Amino acid sequence: MKINKLFTIATIIITMMIVAVNSNSYAQLDPSGIRTGTIKDIATHNLGKPSLNEVAETVGHNKISINIVWVMLSAFLVMFMQAGFAMVETGFTRAKNVAHTMGMNFLVYAIGMLGFWISGFAFMFGGVGSIAAIGGTPNLDKMISFELFG
Repeated sequence: MKINKLFTIATIIITMMIVAVNSNSYAQLDPSGIRTGTIKDIATHNLGKPSLNEVAETVGHNKISINIVWVMLSAFLVMFMQAGFAMVETGFTRAKNVAHTMGMNFLVYAIGMLGFWISGFAFMFGGVGSIAAIGGTPNLDKMISFELFG
C-alpha cells in the first residue's frame, strides 16, 4: 500500500515537472496565431522572398503530408475500432470461448489488411505508387499490369 502511494506521488511530481518545463522553457506564446504560417516558414534561397516555384513546392509538400497524416489517422481509428469490437464480442461470449473470439477478431483484421494491401490501395488511390525496391516513380498515377498467357 505504501509503495502504491509513493509511486502515485512520484508520477504526479514527474508529470508536473514535465508540464512546467515544456510550458515555460520551450513554448513561444502566440495565442492569436499571427506569427505562424507566414512567409518566413517557406524554405527559400532569399530569406523572406520566396519565388512562385518555392511557394508551389511548399504547397505540394503540405498536400502530400496532410494526405499521409489523414490516412494514418484513419488507420489508427480502424485499429482501435477493431479492438473495441473484440471487447464487445468477448463480453457477449462465455468465459471458455473468450480466447477463440479474440483470436478470430484479430485474424479477421489481419486478413482485411492483407486484402487492402492486395487491391484496396489501388482502388483508393488509383495506382500502386512508388516501389522503392524496383525504382518506381513517386507519383500515384501509373498502374502495374501483368500479361498472362500472351
